[in-house]
Amino acid sequence: MSFATYARRVRNRDLPYNHRHTALRCAVGRHMPLGFTATWQYITGAAGPVRRDEAALLRALDILETSRAARLRELAAFAARRRAEKQRGYGVRYDEQRYRFGPRWYGPDAHEAMYQTIQTLWAEHTALPSPEMPNDDALIVDTNTAACVRSYLRSGGQVTGDNRVALRRCVASLHRRLFGDLGDMETFRYFLRLAKMADLVLHDALPLIRRGSIDDAAAVREVFLSATADKPYLRDTEPDAGSPGWINGFLSCGYSHELWVAELRGRIVAFATLSIDQLGHLFVTPSLQRRGIGTDLIAHAKRARPEGLRLHTFQRNTDACRFYERHGFTVSGFDDEPGEPDVTCSWQRRPPAR
Repeated sequence: MSFATYARRVRNRDLPYNHRHTALRCAVGRHMPLGFTATWQYITGAAGPVRRDEAALLRALDILETSRAARLRELAAFAARRRAEKQRGYGVRYDEQRYRFGPRWYGPDAHEAMYQTIQTLWAEHTALPSPEMPNDDALIVDTNTAACVRSYLRSGGQVTGDNRVALRRCVASLHRRLFGDLGDMETFRYFLRLAKMADLVLHDALPLIRRGSIDDAAAVREVFLSATADKPYLRDTEPDAGSPGWINGFLSCGYSHELWVAELRGRIVAFATLSIDQLGHLFVTPSLQRRGIGTDLIAHAKRARPEGLRLHTFQRNTDACRFYERHGFTVSGFDDEPGEPDVTCSWQRRPPAR
Protein backbone atom coordinates (compact mmCIF):
# COMPACT_ATOMS: atom_id res chain seq x y z
CA MET A 1 0.00 0.00 0.00
CA SER A 2 1.04 3.62 -0.48
CA PHE A 3 2.34 6.11 2.05
CA ALA A 4 -0.93 8.08 1.80
CA THR A 5 -2.98 4.98 2.61
CA TYR A 6 -0.95 4.26 5.72
CA ALA A 7 -1.18 7.93 6.76
CA ARG A 8 -4.99 7.75 6.53
CA ARG A 9 -4.97 4.65 8.71
CA VAL A 10 -2.88 6.41 11.34
CA ARG A 11 -5.53 9.15 11.53
CA ASN A 12 -8.52 6.79 11.44
CA ARG A 13 -9.96 6.72 14.97
CA ASP A 14 -12.28 3.87 14.03
CA LEU A 15 -9.29 1.51 13.86
CA PRO A 16 -7.82 -0.16 16.96
CA TYR A 17 -4.93 1.87 18.31
CA ASN A 18 -2.37 -0.84 17.80
CA HIS A 19 -3.35 -0.98 14.10
CA ARG A 20 -2.77 2.75 13.82
CA HIS A 21 0.63 2.36 15.48
CA THR A 22 1.51 -0.38 12.99
CA ALA A 23 0.34 1.85 10.13
CA LEU A 24 2.81 4.52 11.27
CA ARG A 25 5.62 1.98 11.14
CA CYS A 26 4.49 0.98 7.65
CA ALA A 27 4.47 4.65 6.61
CA VAL A 28 8.08 4.91 7.79
CA GLY A 29 8.79 1.93 5.56
CA ARG A 30 7.62 4.06 2.61
CA HIS A 31 9.64 7.15 3.63
CA MET A 32 12.81 6.43 5.57
CA PRO A 33 15.49 8.88 4.39
CA LEU A 34 17.77 7.95 7.29
CA GLY A 35 17.00 4.24 7.14
CA PHE A 36 14.08 2.64 8.98
CA THR A 37 15.55 2.50 12.48
CA ALA A 38 17.05 6.01 12.47
CA THR A 39 13.92 7.54 10.93
CA TRP A 40 11.68 5.82 13.49
CA GLN A 41 13.93 6.86 16.36
CA TYR A 42 13.92 10.49 15.24
CA ILE A 43 10.18 10.96 14.70
CA THR A 44 9.19 9.10 17.88
CA GLY A 45 11.87 10.85 19.92
CA ALA A 46 10.59 14.23 18.71
CA ALA A 47 6.88 13.37 19.04
CA GLY A 48 6.73 11.49 22.34
CA PRO A 49 5.38 8.07 23.43
CA VAL A 50 3.56 7.01 20.26
CA ARG A 51 2.76 3.56 21.64
CA ARG A 52 0.17 4.92 24.09
CA ASP A 53 -0.40 8.62 23.26
CA GLU A 54 -2.58 9.46 20.27
CA ALA A 55 -1.37 13.07 20.15
CA ALA A 56 2.23 11.85 19.97
CA LEU A 57 1.29 9.37 17.24
CA LEU A 58 -0.20 12.16 15.12
CA ARG A 59 2.78 14.45 15.81
CA ALA A 60 5.14 11.74 14.58
CA LEU A 61 3.07 11.37 11.42
CA ASP A 62 3.12 15.14 10.87
CA ILE A 63 6.92 15.17 11.16
CA LEU A 64 7.17 12.33 8.67
CA GLU A 65 4.71 13.90 6.23
CA THR A 66 6.52 17.25 6.35
CA SER A 67 9.79 15.55 5.50
CA ARG A 68 8.24 13.53 2.69
CA ALA A 69 6.56 16.60 1.18
CA ALA A 70 9.89 18.45 1.24
CA ARG A 71 11.57 15.52 -0.49
CA LEU A 72 8.92 15.38 -3.22
CA ARG A 73 9.21 19.13 -3.85
CA GLU A 74 12.98 18.88 -4.02
CA LEU A 75 12.96 15.95 -6.43
CA ALA A 76 10.37 17.66 -8.65
CA ALA A 77 12.57 20.77 -8.82
CA PHE A 78 15.60 18.58 -9.54
CA ALA A 79 13.78 16.81 -12.39
CA ALA A 80 12.68 20.12 -13.95
CA ARG A 81 16.19 21.52 -13.74
CA ARG A 82 17.71 18.36 -15.20
CA ARG A 83 15.41 18.58 -18.22
CA ALA A 84 16.70 22.10 -18.90
CA GLU A 85 20.32 21.09 -18.29
CA LYS A 86 20.10 18.17 -20.71
CA GLN A 87 19.10 20.57 -23.46
CA ARG A 88 22.38 22.42 -22.83
CA GLY A 89 24.36 19.20 -22.74
CA TYR A 90 25.12 19.20 -19.01
CA GLY A 91 25.38 15.93 -17.13
CA VAL A 92 24.54 15.43 -13.47
CA ARG A 93 27.53 15.38 -11.13
CA TYR A 94 28.14 12.39 -8.89
CA ASP A 95 28.19 14.47 -5.69
CA GLU A 96 24.71 15.76 -6.50
CA GLN A 97 23.39 12.26 -7.10
CA ARG A 98 24.73 11.24 -3.70
CA TYR A 99 23.21 14.35 -2.10
CA ARG A 100 19.78 13.78 -3.66
CA PHE A 101 19.49 10.07 -3.04
CA GLY A 102 21.85 9.33 -0.15
CA PRO A 103 20.96 9.37 3.57
CA ARG A 104 19.64 12.84 4.41
CA TRP A 105 16.63 14.26 6.24
CA TYR A 106 14.40 16.64 4.32
CA GLY A 107 12.52 19.64 5.63
CA PRO A 108 12.98 22.49 8.10
CA ASP A 109 14.21 20.18 10.88
CA ALA A 110 16.98 18.67 8.73
CA HIS A 111 19.82 19.71 11.03
CA GLU A 112 18.15 18.43 14.20
CA ALA A 113 17.32 15.09 12.59
CA MET A 114 20.76 14.49 11.15
CA TYR A 115 22.67 15.72 14.21
CA GLN A 116 20.69 13.45 16.53
CA THR A 117 21.09 10.51 14.15
CA ILE A 118 24.85 11.01 13.92
CA GLN A 119 25.06 11.17 17.72
CA THR A 120 23.23 7.85 17.99
CA LEU A 121 25.20 6.17 15.21
CA TRP A 122 28.51 7.38 16.67
CA ALA A 123 27.66 6.05 20.13
CA GLU A 124 26.74 2.67 18.64
CA HIS A 125 29.81 2.66 16.40
CA THR A 126 32.30 3.40 19.18
CA ALA A 127 30.74 0.75 21.43
CA LEU A 128 31.57 -1.99 18.92
CA PRO A 129 35.04 -3.50 18.55
CA SER A 130 37.07 -2.27 15.59
CA PRO A 131 37.93 -4.95 13.05
CA GLU A 132 41.45 -5.53 11.85
CA MET A 133 42.16 -3.03 9.10
CA PRO A 134 42.89 -4.71 5.75
CA ASN A 135 45.66 -2.20 4.90
CA ASP A 136 47.20 1.14 5.86
CA ASP A 137 44.89 3.12 3.55
CA ALA A 138 41.85 1.73 5.36
CA LEU A 139 43.35 2.71 8.70
CA ILE A 140 43.97 6.27 7.48
CA VAL A 141 40.39 6.62 6.18
CA ASP A 142 39.04 5.23 9.45
CA THR A 143 41.14 7.60 11.56
CA ASN A 144 40.41 10.70 9.48
CA THR A 145 36.68 10.03 9.27
CA ALA A 146 36.46 9.49 13.02
CA ALA A 147 38.27 12.80 13.59
CA CYS A 148 35.78 14.62 11.32
CA VAL A 149 32.75 13.08 13.05
CA ARG A 150 34.10 13.91 16.53
CA SER A 151 34.82 17.50 15.45
CA TYR A 152 31.30 17.83 14.01
CA LEU A 153 29.68 16.57 17.22
CA ARG A 154 31.85 18.71 19.52
CA SER A 155 31.08 21.88 17.54
CA GLY A 156 27.33 21.33 17.55
CA GLY A 157 27.15 20.43 13.88
CA GLN A 158 29.89 22.33 12.05
CA VAL A 159 32.90 21.22 10.01
CA THR A 160 35.56 23.90 9.70
CA GLY A 161 39.07 24.44 8.40
CA ASP A 162 41.06 21.50 7.08
CA ASN A 163 38.34 19.10 8.22
CA ARG A 164 36.18 20.24 5.31
CA VAL A 165 38.70 18.99 2.78
CA ALA A 166 39.43 15.89 4.85
CA LEU A 167 35.74 15.00 5.11
CA ARG A 168 35.18 15.19 1.36
CA ARG A 169 38.21 13.00 0.76
CA CYS A 170 37.04 10.51 3.36
CA VAL A 171 33.56 10.26 1.81
CA ALA A 172 35.06 9.62 -1.63
CA SER A 173 37.44 7.00 -0.22
CA LEU A 174 34.71 5.26 1.75
CA HIS A 175 32.46 4.95 -1.28
CA ARG A 176 35.32 3.53 -3.33
CA ARG A 177 36.30 1.16 -0.51
CA LEU A 178 32.79 -0.27 -0.14
CA PHE A 179 33.05 -1.64 -3.66
CA GLY A 180 36.57 -2.97 -3.11
CA ASP A 181 37.95 -5.91 -1.21
CA LEU A 182 37.39 -5.38 2.51
CA GLY A 183 37.95 -8.94 3.56
CA ASP A 184 35.19 -10.25 5.80
CA MET A 185 31.59 -9.13 6.34
CA GLU A 186 32.39 -7.60 9.73
CA THR A 187 34.85 -5.18 8.14
CA PHE A 188 32.35 -4.38 5.37
CA ARG A 189 29.65 -3.51 7.93
CA TYR A 190 32.12 -1.40 9.90
CA PHE A 191 32.95 0.73 6.86
CA LEU A 192 29.28 0.85 5.83
CA ARG A 193 28.40 2.44 9.20
CA LEU A 194 31.33 4.81 8.83
CA ALA A 195 30.23 5.78 5.30
CA LYS A 196 26.67 6.53 6.45
CA MET A 197 27.90 8.79 9.25
CA ALA A 198 30.32 10.57 6.91
CA ASP A 199 27.55 11.12 4.35
CA LEU A 200 25.23 12.55 7.00
CA VAL A 201 27.92 14.89 8.33
CA LEU A 202 28.77 16.00 4.78
CA HIS A 203 25.14 16.66 3.83
CA ASP A 204 24.35 18.47 7.07
CA ALA A 205 27.43 20.66 7.47
CA LEU A 206 28.83 21.22 3.96
CA PRO A 207 26.96 22.63 0.98
CA LEU A 208 26.36 20.98 -2.35
CA ILE A 209 27.87 23.12 -5.12
CA ARG A 210 25.75 22.72 -8.25
CA ARG A 211 24.77 24.54 -11.41
CA GLY A 212 22.09 27.14 -10.98
CA SER A 213 19.22 27.72 -13.36
CA ILE A 214 16.32 30.05 -13.99
CA ASP A 215 14.25 27.90 -11.59
CA ASP A 216 16.54 29.03 -8.77
CA ALA A 217 15.79 32.71 -9.37
CA ALA A 218 13.64 33.32 -6.28
CA ALA A 219 16.20 31.74 -3.92
CA VAL A 220 19.16 33.46 -5.60
CA ARG A 221 17.36 36.80 -5.42
CA GLU A 222 16.69 36.27 -1.71
CA VAL A 223 20.38 35.56 -1.08
CA PHE A 224 21.37 38.71 -2.96
CA LEU A 225 18.92 40.94 -1.12
CA SER A 226 19.87 39.62 2.32
CA ALA A 227 23.61 39.81 1.60
CA THR A 228 23.38 43.43 0.43
CA ALA A 229 20.93 44.68 3.07
CA ASP A 230 23.66 46.55 4.98
CA LYS A 231 25.59 47.54 1.83
CA PRO A 232 23.10 49.49 -0.31
CA TYR A 233 25.82 50.60 -2.73
CA LEU A 234 26.16 46.96 -3.84
CA ARG A 235 22.46 46.70 -4.56
CA ASP A 236 22.25 50.10 -6.25
CA THR A 237 24.84 49.18 -8.90
CA GLU A 238 22.91 46.11 -10.03
CA PRO A 239 19.38 46.27 -8.61
CA ASP A 240 18.06 43.35 -10.69
CA ALA A 241 20.71 40.82 -9.64
CA GLY A 242 19.22 37.39 -9.03
CA SER A 243 15.92 38.12 -10.76
CA PRO A 244 14.65 35.73 -13.47
CA GLY A 245 15.45 38.23 -16.23
CA TRP A 246 18.95 38.80 -14.86
CA ILE A 247 19.70 35.06 -14.65
CA ASN A 248 18.23 34.36 -18.08
CA GLY A 249 20.20 37.23 -19.61
CA PHE A 250 23.43 36.10 -18.02
CA LEU A 251 23.10 32.44 -18.96
CA SER A 252 22.12 33.28 -22.54
CA CYS A 253 25.43 35.08 -23.10
CA GLY A 254 27.20 31.86 -24.03
CA TYR A 255 28.30 28.43 -22.95
CA SER A 256 31.06 29.85 -20.74
CA HIS A 257 28.62 31.87 -18.62
CA GLU A 258 27.70 29.84 -15.56
CA LEU A 259 25.65 30.31 -12.41
CA TRP A 260 26.67 28.13 -9.47
CA VAL A 261 24.72 27.85 -6.23
CA ALA A 262 25.53 26.40 -2.82
CA GLU A 263 22.66 24.31 -1.46
CA LEU A 264 22.63 23.39 2.22
CA ARG A 265 19.94 21.14 3.74
CA GLY A 266 17.78 21.62 0.65
CA ARG A 267 18.03 25.43 0.61
CA ILE A 268 20.13 27.72 -1.59
CA VAL A 269 22.36 29.77 0.71
CA ALA A 270 24.94 31.28 -1.68
CA PHE A 271 25.69 31.78 -5.35
CA ALA A 272 28.48 32.79 -7.69
CA THR A 273 28.69 33.65 -11.39
CA LEU A 274 31.48 32.72 -13.77
CA SER A 275 32.19 33.95 -17.26
CA ILE A 276 35.19 33.24 -19.51
CA ASP A 277 37.84 34.29 -17.00
CA GLN A 278 35.91 36.33 -14.46
CA LEU A 279 34.24 35.71 -11.13
CA GLY A 280 31.35 38.12 -11.45
CA HIS A 281 29.40 37.77 -8.21
CA LEU A 282 29.74 35.89 -4.96
CA PHE A 283 27.16 36.32 -2.22
CA VAL A 284 26.42 34.26 0.89
CA THR A 285 23.39 34.48 3.18
CA PRO A 286 24.56 36.63 6.14
CA SER A 287 23.60 34.10 8.82
CA LEU A 288 25.90 31.53 7.20
CA GLN A 289 28.87 33.72 6.42
CA ARG A 290 32.27 32.74 7.84
CA ARG A 291 31.23 29.08 7.69
CA GLY A 292 33.37 28.13 4.67
CA ILE A 293 30.59 28.35 2.06
CA GLY A 294 32.20 31.23 0.20
CA THR A 295 35.50 29.35 0.34
CA ASP A 296 33.82 26.33 -1.27
CA LEU A 297 32.51 28.51 -4.11
CA ILE A 298 35.96 30.07 -4.63
CA ALA A 299 37.56 26.62 -4.71
CA HIS A 300 35.03 25.49 -7.30
CA ALA A 301 35.64 28.60 -9.42
CA LYS A 302 39.38 27.93 -9.38
CA ARG A 303 38.85 24.33 -10.47
CA ALA A 304 36.54 25.49 -13.26
CA ARG A 305 39.00 28.19 -14.44
CA PRO A 306 42.45 26.74 -13.67
CA GLU A 307 44.11 29.12 -16.11
CA GLY A 308 43.26 32.08 -13.88
CA LEU A 309 40.49 34.37 -12.63
CA ARG A 310 39.89 38.07 -12.28
CA LEU A 311 37.18 39.98 -10.46
CA HIS A 312 36.03 43.49 -9.61
CA THR A 313 34.88 44.61 -6.20
CA PHE A 314 34.34 48.01 -4.63
CA GLN A 315 37.19 49.61 -2.74
CA ARG A 316 35.07 50.34 0.30
CA ASN A 317 33.83 46.73 0.46
CA THR A 318 36.78 45.92 2.70
CA ASP A 319 35.33 42.60 3.90
CA ALA A 320 35.26 41.30 0.33
CA CYS A 321 38.75 42.62 -0.39
CA ARG A 322 40.16 40.78 2.63
CA PHE A 323 38.24 37.62 1.72
CA TYR A 324 39.66 37.51 -1.81
CA GLU A 325 43.14 38.32 -0.55
CA ARG A 326 42.99 35.33 1.82
CA HIS A 327 42.17 33.14 -1.16
CA GLY A 328 45.14 34.14 -3.26
CA PHE A 329 43.79 37.10 -5.24
CA THR A 330 46.09 40.09 -5.67
CA VAL A 331 45.22 43.66 -6.60
CA SER A 332 45.98 44.32 -10.26
CA GLY A 333 44.33 47.71 -10.77
CA PHE A 334 42.11 50.48 -9.45
CA ASP A 335 39.26 52.40 -11.03
CA ASP A 336 38.81 55.85 -9.52
CA GLU A 337 36.38 57.13 -12.13
CA PRO A 338 33.33 59.12 -10.93
CA GLY A 339 30.84 56.89 -9.16
CA GLU A 340 31.68 53.99 -6.90
CA PRO A 341 35.45 53.31 -7.21
CA ASP A 342 36.34 49.66 -7.57
CA VAL A 343 39.40 47.46 -7.50
CA THR A 344 40.43 44.68 -9.88
CA CYS A 345 41.88 41.49 -8.40
CA SER A 346 43.36 38.49 -10.15
CA TRP A 347 44.41 34.96 -9.33
CA GLN A 348 46.87 32.73 -11.16
CA ARG A 349 47.63 29.14 -10.35
CA ARG A 350 51.14 28.81 -8.98
CA PRO A 351 53.43 26.59 -11.06
CA PRO A 352 54.39 23.37 -9.27
CA ALA A 353 57.58 23.63 -7.26
CA ARG A 354 60.57 21.85 -8.77
